[in-house]
Amino acid sequence: TWLDRAVAGVKLEGYRLVARRDRDDGRKCGGVAVYALEQLASRVTLLDTSPTDERLWSLLHSDRGPYLLGVWYKPPAPGDTSGVETLRAELDKHCEKEVGVVLLGDLNVHQQRWLRHSARNSAEGAALQELCGDYGLRQLVREPTRGDHLLDLLLTDLDAVKCRVLPPLADHCLLEAT
Repeated sequence: TWLDRAVAGVKLEGYRLVARRDRDDGRKCGGVAVYALEQLASRVTLLDTSPTDERLWSLLHSDRGPYLLGVWYKPPAPGDTSGVETLRAELDKHCEKEVGVVLLGDLNVHQQRWLRHSARNSAEGAALQELCGDYGLRQLVREPTRGDHLLDLLLTDLDAVKCRVLPPLADHCLLEAT
């Protein structure tokens, strides 16, 4: 978000803020937020806030059942797989009765064999690829999202989810998931 506690909130026309998690580790600005379309906002609830990572979990309540929605910013930290390990623990905690999972964010991982447009192979990229295999999650972004690299991912186990890369806003391209 590039927000800090000095910014009370950001109004987006037609959307309602569901949840926000600012950074709490001393780095300036940042964090993640979940906004829902006004027409859907009453059906989206905050489920959990990661105690260790910039990650939020929400539920979208539907006629078919709840969908688990996650947003995550993972800072670049070559060789550090702790964020993937806590992701696994949080998925274990929340993946019980959901109809499907959608997780997206700026994940800053590289894995050339799995993620086209990666600069290299990394331990955190291999760990995330393994986690996706264990949970049946597919990575849907197929184009670079920051410069020549694919850093923003959309992971899901839902066949109907589609993803488009849109023009950049600041230094990253936007992702549209439908």
